[in-house]
Amino acid sequence: MEVERMNVAMRLLEKKKELPKKEKFLKKSLLEAQKNLTDAYAGLDSVQEPDLIDSYIYQLNAAYLRYRVLLRDVKALTSDEVHQTPHIDSEIHIPTFDLETRALSDLSPGSNTF
Repeated sequence: MEVERMNVAMRLLEKKKELPKKEKFLKKSLLEAQKNLTDAYAGLDSVQEPDLIDSYIYQLNAAYLRYRVLLRDVKALTSDEVHQTPHIDSEIHIPTFDLETRALSDLSPGSNTF
């Protein structure tokens, strides 16, 4: 019985050590996804050829979906912890691209509009 308790305690300690690594990885990936979005918007803004426009739209959709999944995972991870990371949304800013004006504008990270 004592050995079982020690094993449970060891597993809990290992799990606590893994959380900061996972959180760090997710946040780094989230910032990378944000950069990919920004790069895709900038690329879309700089091209005129329809095939390249389609390519950048594809990149935007892929980057946006990855961003949403990572943001959901970061929020789930931080909400499970006792010491939550406050205002994770405030660290991430995603611009949107208006096809009519061909200008960048801000999109709040929690928004599902794309």
